[in-house]
Amino acid sequence: MIMQILIWTLTLLVLALWSALAWTVHAVWNLLTTLPWPQVLAQLQAHGNNLPPWLEPWLGPVWKVWLDLLAAAGPALEALAGVLRGSANWLVDAMPVLLTIGWGVGAVVLLILAAAASGVTAWLRRGPAAA
Repeated sequence: MIMQILIWTLTLLVLALWSALAWTVHAVWNLLTTLPWPQVLAQLQAHGNNLPPWLEPWLGPVWKVWLDLLAAAGPALEALAGVLRGSANWLVDAMPVLLTIGWGVGAVVLLILAAAASGVTAWLRRGPAAA
């Protein structure tokens, strides 16, 4: 009984992580394809060096390094977003559907694996001779 609870608890945890990954990929995709990157980078550079005092101990000088890295990657991000909006516009529209299908397939596979593990542990607990 404990093993069954452990299997299904871990399954729900992995399913939650799988769902979080799908949402994260969807959010990053939307940011990449919809944001006007030159304006975003200009605002980050204008306001990025002025951190609130309560964030300074947490981020410190690392924030400036990340800001410089993002500023350096800005032209590449804008070019990639332009390519996606231009020649691969069908992919921009299809990505939410593809992500949902991928999440669903992964969730079903995870549930099938959990059910199989649960069945195997129940079978082993009864003993192979009982079957």
